[in-house]
Amino acid sequence: MSFATILQSSGPGWKAQVPDSKELERILKVPRREWTEEKASELAKKLTELLKTPQGNQELRPTQAVALHDLAVFNGLVCLGRVGMGKTLVSLLAPYVVSSLRPLLLIPANLRTKTERDKKLYRKHWEIAAGVDIQHYEMLSRASHNHYLSVTKPDLIICDEAHHLKNTKAAVVRRMKRYLQENPETKLCLLSGTLTNRSLKDYWHLLKWTLGRDNVPVPFDFEELELWSRALDEKVKPEQRVKPGALVKLCSSEELEVAKKDPVSACRKAYRRRLVETPGVVATKETFLGSSLSIDAIPLEMPKPVYDAFYRLRTEWELPDGQPISDGISAARHAQEIALGFFYRWNPRPPEEWLIARRAWCKVVRNILANNKRNLDTEAEVVSAFVEGIYTRPEIVRVFHDWFKIKPTFEPKTQAVWIDDFALKEAARWMQKHPGIVWVQHQAFGRKLSKLTKIPYYGEGGFDESKHFIENHSPEVPMIASIKANREGKNLQNWNTNLVVHPPSSGKEWEQMLGRTHRDGQLEDEVHFQMFMSCIEHVLSFWRASNDAIYVQDSVGQIQKLLYADVSVPTISEAQAKGGVVWTPSRMKVEELSNK
Repeated sequence: MSFATILQSSGPGWKAQVPDSKELERILKVPRREWTEEKASELAKKLTELLKTPQGNQELRPTQAVALHDLAVFNGLVCLGRVGMGKTLVSLLAPYVVSSLRPLLLIPANLRTKTERDKKLYRKHWEIAAGVDIQHYEMLSRASHNHYLSVTKPDLIICDEAHHLKNTKAAVVRRMKRYLQENPETKLCLLSGTLTNRSLKDYWHLLKWTLGRDNVPVPFDFEELELWSRALDEKVKPEQRVKPGALVKLCSSEELEVAKKDPVSACRKAYRRRLVETPGVVATKETFLGSSLSIDAIPLEMPKPVYDAFYRLRTEWELPDGQPISDGISAARHAQEIALGFFYRWNPRPPEEWLIARRAWCKVVRNILANNKRNLDTEAEVVSAFVEGIYTRPEIVRVFHDWFKIKPTFEPKTQAVWIDDFALKEAARWMQKHPGIVWVQHQAFGRKLSKLTKIPYYGEGGFDESKHFIENHSPEVPMIASIKANREGKNLQNWNTNLVVHPPSSGKEWEQMLGRTHRDGQLEDEVHFQMFMSCIEHVLSFWRASNDAIYVQDSVGQIQKLLYADVSVPTISEAQAKGGVVWTPSRMKVEELSNK
């Protein structure tokens, strides 16, 4: 049976599994190599002597040395380094070790200032090549830079935080692919502590670009990769899950014993070994630094005005200003905002006829999502179903057409509106007791808290309103930091206490955020994270992120900080039982939200 047939046939009750194939046999024959700690440490000493300046007094870490070795020997590198392993230094030494004439270093835009600072500091200790072209992914995505690669013709492309290349539809990825196809001699160096979050498909194309046809430890054929993905990935709908099947060929004897009870977990770990033992792939093996890591929840009880808004969202699927909610995912997002005392109001208010059409359409969407057998989860998927002609009942087709006819006549703009400042005050009290970092997801919350406490809020690029950089903030004074703007690349090991106002639902975001303070150079014995939890969605977000961490640790091998940490957070069932602190949804089932 072909892969296409298996994929088409998979569904409820289907016993599909990954079949044996020529690609699997090829992957089994790819050479393996494993570095012992003793050999890696010896290599680090040798490369330190070769790469440091006469006045340099720093030393390479073993993983840094192995990464530079593999780049030089195998002409390509995929470095799955834990947060804080020193990927920046690897990126700056890479051009020197391969004698690159036209190196290009790609970084996220918000790391531009930090990278330039690090480059100046490292030059005192290391042979940093001159003429490294440092650009950011956002620049390479612009239409005005469509031909940047073909004009500058880099012979080495170093991608720091390479997970920014996981979206194969993004302009920067398409341009990279085209350039590498036209210039196959170009060396590629990929560095990321969070290369994947939930799927093999996050980095499949990156392995192909870097390792070459013979050494890629995943199938070249996309349909076969899709089967592997449905067998091993974390976020797969139950009706689409396939059995690992022939993937047990990757298993060791110990893993085969585990596979008798849990074949998915066993095959994930077997795949992880296959990946990290591939020449050109380097993954950190060291355990974490001496500091322990703890994460615990601070339950917040909502005041009555907030709870009333919360109850309206639950029962009427509306925000306090009457804005209708179309699906459970949107409702969960708004619930987490209301639980902190604010929501985003339409300003100006839409015309009444527009609002009536919107309410009618949202009701149709909710009914479809509650009863559909096509596994639709979002409003966007329902729209696609209508466009494809799947739904034909005249009364709902009319609602669909009425809404999309009037939709373009008004463009909603939002404004943060505060119902109650109880969460702000609680964060301010925390800052009075702790000279730590308050991590926020919403700019509105960060700026309001900054105004209340007179403490800087570090947003875009890691700068506050006075253009002071986050790494220059005094460690004796608390600060407020945007998770999005500061979760990557910032060295914040001078702090060891943290408050997370809104727990992210992504394991990747948690790994990056935890790694800002729980990293090499941390001198305290413990790094402590606390987080507000006042609704079931906060609890669900945290445990979804934990599931992501389990997947990454099983399939890629990097020890995840969420799993390393001593966690004191309510389980979903415990949160449901604490009705006075964490509110259980009335119309939205917890199971449905958890699946989404």
